[in-house]
This record gives sequence, C-alpha cells and structure tokens, in this order.
Amino acid sequence: MLQTTIPAIYTYPTLSTNFGVTSYPEIGSSMDVNITSTFTQNNGGTVQSYTVDEDSTSLLDTTSGTSPYSGTKLIPNVASILYRTRVYYGAGPQLTDNQGNPSGTPISSAWTSYNNRTVYPRFAMYYGSITGAPNMATMTGSTFKTLFTKDVRSSYNGTINYEAPLQTRTIAFAIPTDYTLTEVLYAEQNNDDIVDLFTRRTVTIPAAGSHAGTTYNLYYYQTALPTAGKMNLIFKS
Repeated sequence: MLQTTIPAIYTYPTLSTNFGVTSYPEIGSSMDVNITSTFTQNNGGTVQSYTVDEDSTSLLDTTSGTSPYSGTKLIPNVASILYRTRVYYGAGPQLTDNQGNPSGTPISSAWTSYNNRTVYPRFAMYYGSITGAPNMATMTGSTFKTLFTKDVRSSYNGTINYEAPLQTRTIAFAIPTDYTLTEVLYAEQNNDDIVDLFTRRTVTIPAAGSHAGTTYNLYYYQTALPTAGKMNLIFKS
C-alpha cells in the first residue's frame, strides 16, 4: 500500500521585542530605556548577531543571544527618537518528509525584520489656579512652573478639563507658542466661552533638568475677589 508523502513545512524565525520606554517623554528629562527581546528559532539557525539601535546609534551588538539592554536617555528637543531591534540568524537544518526523506529547501541565514518603537519628545503644557494674585505680567517662567500643573501629553491640540476650587484668584494656561488657547468653556455659566477674559503674554519656561526650555503663550485671568464657588473649565487648544 502506497503511503502519501507529506512534505516538510518550514517556519521562519521570529523576534518579539518589549520596548520599555516612555511614548511622550518631557524634553530635558532623563528617560529609562529597557529593551528585552525573545528570539524564536523555529526552523532557522541560532542567533549570530542581535542589535539594538537608537536612531543611527548602536546601543547593543552582541553574538550571545538576545541580551537585554538597559540605559538612560537625556531627552533632546527633537521631533522623534526611533528604537529598533533585529537578529541575524544562521542557516537552518534540512527537514524531512513523513517518510524520512529530505524535503524542501532549508532556511538560509538572514536578518529578521526590524521591530520598531518611536517616542515623541514634548515640552510640557501648564494650567491651573492659585489663591493669590501675583503680578502675572512680570512673573518669570521659572516661578510660573512651580505654581501650576505640568502636563506632558501626546498632542497640544485638544481639551483639558479643570476644576478651579473655592477662593481662586488666578487661573492660568501655558502652551508653546506654535499653539494657542482657543476656548475656555465655563460649565457653571452654560459653557460660555470666557477666553476673552484671559490676558496673553509670552514667557520662556524652562524644561525638565537643565534644558533652557522654549517660549510659551501664557494666558491668565485674575478675579477681583476670591471665587465663592467652584469653576469647572474646559481649556481648548
């Protein structure tokens, strides 16, 4: 009785990577970088080289498997930073069919495709309120950033919901000068837009660490008396 021949099926090696980085790190901050990869050999050969790159800079190039990489990155003022990994594996073995005969073409040595992760450095946005009424027209950026909430997010365009508490005297919002505050909706007044109550000036606000920062549009509104009720606001930029 003739036996049906079942040819060998070759499965190519794969590389999976976990990129332990921050998607939107603050410019000037120090970011932990922890990259771990798992190589699945399947029917290919063993690891001959494993590389970890940061843009065009090699962070790791090893022949001893997929060693983890750990380091820190001082975040510069750039649009993006690309991390990527790949493996060069050796040729795989000859497989056989179900009758023990050589079957198919062994997998040749080759590089895996890159695994990529891109991070996008950002300057922070600032917003919030205080009970005092300092001279906002002359306040330095260094002082301002200590008084208001810092928010590093994926986009400068969007909305921020904020509740100003009782006894508020000063409400402020700051965003890099490529962007503007377009609306401030006041929930307790039927979502009236009160952006015209805000005064705008420009100020340089330092970034994280020792980075000099950038120029911001600073918007502020000061009440004549402390507020007697909460103000639920939506900042739109």
